[in-house]
Formats: sequence, structure tokens, C-alpha cells
Amino acid sequence: MVRAVKGLFCFVALSLLAGCTGNGSVKNGGKQYEILTDLDPDVYYANGYTNNTLVGIDQFGRTFEAVAEAKEGKRDVGIFYFCTLGQHGFKTIYNVEEILKMENGVDLLFHQDTEVAPNGEAYFWGEPLYGYYNSADIWVIRKHLKLLACAGVDFLVFDVTNAVTYDVVTSQIMREICNLVDEGFENVPKVAFYTNAYSLNIIRKLYDLYYKPGKFKESWYYLDGKPMIVGFTKPEDHTDFGLLEPLSEEILNFFTFMRPQWPDKPVYEDSLPWIEWTYPAPVHGDRVINVCVASHPQLPMSFSITRGAKNWGRGWNVGTQENESENATKGTFFQSTWDVAIEEDPPMVFVTGWNEWVAGKFEYEGEYVLVDCANMEFSRDAEMMKGGYNDAFYIQLAANIRRYKGISVKNAAPFKSQKMTVNLDNDFSEWEDVKAVF
Repeated sequence: MVRAVKGLFCFVALSLLAGCTGNGSVKNGGKQYEILTDLDPDVYYANGYTNNTLVGIDQFGRTFEAVAEAKEGKRDVGIFYFCTLGQHGFKTIYNVEEILKMENGVDLLFHQDTEVAPNGEAYFWGEPLYGYYNSADIWVIRKHLKLLACAGVDFLVFDVTNAVTYDVVTSQIMREICNLVDEGFENVPKVAFYTNAYSLNIIRKLYDLYYKPGKFKESWYYLDGKPMIVGFTKPEDHTDFGLLEPLSEEILNFFTFMRPQWPDKPVYEDSLPWIEWTYPAPVHGDRVINVCVASHPQLPMSFSITRGAKNWGRGWNVGTQENESENATKGTFFQSTWDVAIEEDPPMVFVTGWNEWVAGKFEYEGEYVLVDCANMEFSRDAEMMKGGYNDAFYIQLAANIRRYKGISVKNAAPFKSQKMTVNLDNDFSEWEDVKAVF
């Protein structure tokens, strides 16, 4: 019961539910929305009172229903997780959305280097729900882990592609995963690392820091029976940073390796794609497909603001090939990529992303740019924000993970409850035949 109550609190606290009725509907903003109708309680609670029986609604009235059981076959969902906030020594908060509201906001951001919007600083595209937090904040870390567990995320992949490993943040997250497991939380997301620049050197460092000494072992994500890591295995596979020292046989045998996959490269069968510049997205090696909130095939993202470049914003319409700004908060492109993933149904989905939030301002092609995230429309975070889309992308993430992994209660096989008598004076063996879970 403790686990179910904890899950209920962290999920419903952000689901914008104004009130629930007993007839399978919810109220939101004065309107009534149907979620479940004519439902047999024996079916609805077939697997006990767990997170799977929770329902939700977002600010647009979009609802999702409970999951009765998992589909046949293992399906894992990972999400790109960023550890940068508060880790690079920046002292001032610059918010793109606030600057763009100024009379000459576009010029200030992209054509001037002033105190209002200086070059070389980090810019938040918007404000997170939890404020401009530090990535090492334990309170925020625990919130993230509980929310992602409730949504059905199986693993986080730390972005260390620029050869910065964020040891303070990653160790804090891994420690809190172990703590939550000790506290009785089930299905807490595990972790892996995504390397690229100086990949072999970074893999060696991570192996010595965490894996060889068995540090935070309960937090490791396993694939094919070994801890998963994203990186290169041979020096000749990636020479952009010089010919690096080969990995030892000890390291090569320790991990299950997935190759880094950039969107401008050929599709590698053994790779983990963190973003795609083609739609519909390909399945890599019959194993994994990428789902993304937004993408930047005409990068940088800020060119969509200054030059009308057709990067794929949150409201990108895959049919008309146009950005529909009015649909950015609804996540129409995110939904399109999820629809492809669910249709393809590979054993793994990798989502970009959770909590990127910032981009550096620098000069490129005659103007100042923000490469990976530029404003609310042209950014790729699913984490909740203040205002704007609020928690709609989190609800959308949870709803689609359920579509991918589970069978809805409406389509589940009937479940017949049973009454049993248990002698409380005996040992716990009599409870082994009780199938309900609470």
C-alpha cells in the first residue's frame, strides 16, 4: 500500500485533476471529461491498486486510462537526461522567453552582445516548474526519479557526449536511486552513460569511477545481462579527437556497448539514436527507435526564429511540413514520433529528452545562435515548465508509454476475483495463492 500511495501522490499532484467522480469521468476547468465507462471493477483492479490504475488529464482535456496488464515481450523506455544546470559556473539567469518579450528582443538575443543578452552565457529557453534548479539538488532529483518511475521510464541516459562527466550530479542521482530502492520503491529508473567526444577515455574514467569498484550497483541499467554504455569500442571507429588508446579486454567484456548515433550519419544497427532528422524514424538493429519532443534538421534551433528555418518544433505538422506554433504546447510532433514508435513496436524506445533547458550563446554565420534549444516552441524538454505547456508533455509521455507497454483495461481479458480465507496465526505461506497486489 505504501508504494501505491507514493505513486499516486507524485502522479496526481501534477495531473491537473480538479476533481474525480465515481462514474468514470473527471472535471477540469469546469468541464466534464469521460475517461472510463461501463468498467467492471474486477477488470479495473485486476493487478491490484498500483500506478497502472491511475488515470490522468492534461490542460487540453486529453485523457488516458488505466493499464490492466503488460503486452507480451519486454519493452523498455529510456530518456535522455541532462546534468548541466549549475555545473558550469554561470552566475546569472538569462531566460529566452523573457528577453523575446522585449521590444527588440530578437535583436538583443541574436544580433547584439549586451548586458541584457551577453555572448558566451547559458540561456534557459523557459523556466522549469521547480525553478532554475541545480542539477545536483537532491529534492529535485528525487522528484524526477519518482515522476519518471510513475510514467513507466526504465532508464535514464546521462549526456556526457562533450567529455564532461558531471561526477557530482551523476553520483548524486545514482545514490538516490539506491536510496529509493532501499526505501521500498519498485521500478525506479536505472542509469547508463552516453559518450562521444574522447569516448574511449571517458569510458575508462567511468569504469574506474563507478563500475570497477561496484559503486551504486543497484542503479545500473543492464542490457543483455551486462551494464549498458553508449560509446565506441575501437580507436579507428572515431578519430575526430585523435587516435585514442584502445579499451582493455576487461572493459570490453564488462559492458554491453551501443554505438553513438548522430542524425547525419548512416543508420548503425548497433546504435542508440538520441535524435533523428528523418521522419518516420528508423528502427536501429530491430532493437530501438528514437522518439523526440522536437528536432533540428536545419540547426541551429534559433535559425527558426531569425531565418524561418524549418526545424521541427513542438508543433511541427508531419503532413503539411510546417510548424504550427499554436499547437506547440500540445506536442503534435512528439505525438507523431510516438505513433511511429508504437506502430513499429521495437523492444526499446529512447526519448529525447527530459531536462535540457539551456543552450550557450555564440557567434555563427554572422549572428549569435542557440543550437539545441531556442525557445519553448523550439526546444525538446518533456519536464514540466511554469506556464506554457505546464505538465502536458509529462502526461503525454506517461500516456504513450502505457500505449507502448500495456494493454488497456477495456481490452484486457476478464478477471475473476476470488475470496480466500487466511489464518493470521499461521506463517505467510498461506498468502502465496493471493494474486491481488496492493
